[in-house]
Amino acid sequence: MWKYLDNCQPPKAKPEGTESERLKQYDSGQRKRSFQADWTKSDSVRNYLQLRQSSSGALCTPGQWQLVSAVCLQRQPIITAEKTELEQQYADMMAQMELETSLLSDQELRAIEDKAIEAKRKQQEENETGEGEVEGARVTALDLEDAWEAEAKQFTPAARITEADEKNDQRSVERRLDKPLVLLVKQTLGDKSHWVFPQGPRQEGESMRQAAERVLQNLCGQQVGAQFLGNAPCGFHQYRFPPKASIGTGAKVFFYKAWYKEGDVIPDKENSTDYMWVTFDELSDHCSRPYLKSIGNFLVDL
Repeated sequence: MWKYLDNCQPPKAKPEGTESERLKQYDSGQRKRSFQADWTKSDSVRNYLQLRQSSSGALCTPGQWQLVSAVCLQRQPIITAEKTELEQQYADMMAQMELETSLLSDQELRAIEDKAIEAKRKQQEENETGEGEVEGARVTALDLEDAWEAEAKQFTPAARITEADEKNDQRSVERRLDKPLVLLVKQTLGDKSHWVFPQGPRQEGESMRQAAERVLQNLCGQQVGAQFLGNAPCGFHQYRFPPKASIGTGAKVFFYKAWYKEGDVIPDKENSTDYMWVTFDELSDHCSRPYLKSIGNFLVDL
């Protein structure tokens, strides 16, 4: 009897739950792992993970990436753009349809009433009767149109082509009023100068948005007023430092978009030697191709 007891093995512990519950747990784990794999494939998520893994200070040791905030300061169009030939034809067609199908305006009704009163006055003069005296002094629709025309002649609309356009002054925000403009500054990156959006490294203890605000004030002056659009960056760009550089592997630039409100740009001569306001089409004349590819993802000319 004892030999049989010695050969007995203790029963194996069964997994908790029924068979269907264990299958549900397995399927849930599979879906979670699949979701995580797809989630990390997103460019924005990869950039965020790289941001968390990178150094938190402005200075970085060799092998680390430097975190940089840049500001896409954009001046919105001041006037409407000129219509294309197709847009003008469509506008003329809609105006003609409106004229044919719309009701009479107050001015047109007043003109019809004036004609009726004038016809009644003439009839009374021919009959030489005093019955039904017609209203005396009256401001007619024609009188109103004459007054409006005289007032319109005193108004002179501003020219669409400004003095800055004639001189091609790219430092003025008064140029190309029908197009959005963005601010470029000339900064020294490495051993060369490049035309880029105002940018600078993040310092210890500040967020990327706070770094962007500080960089704009330091490089472009305290007089520049800007309205930042949110706390999240709108674009990303990275470049490597020269092999001999001892400040890190390279820079990861996070772009923040802001609307220009007021003020003149006064560049910091130490970090930004020059500046210009350019249209989206003019960016290719000053920026490198990789930089254009990165900023082209969030620049939209509507």
